[in-house]
Amino acid sequence: MRLTPQQRREKLEMFNMAEASRVIGIDQDQFYKDVWEGRVVQPTKVFARRAYYTIREINELKSYYKKVKDN
Repeated sequence: MRLTPQQRREKLEMFNMAEASRVIGIDQDQFYKDVWEGRVVQPTKVFARRAYYTIREINELKSYYKKVKDN
């Protein structure tokens, strides 16, 4: 099944790491660094060697970055 990025976001509610960083509102380089260093939740959906975040995971990440920002 081939999906466009728009269909993936709207129907499956899955976002790649770059899209997730934009939705969260954090710099993409900082987000990648936090993921690979294990500071934040790892993406759980993997298709064709690409990692995707679900809406629930993005909401968890938003909460995490809000806490970090407030401290």
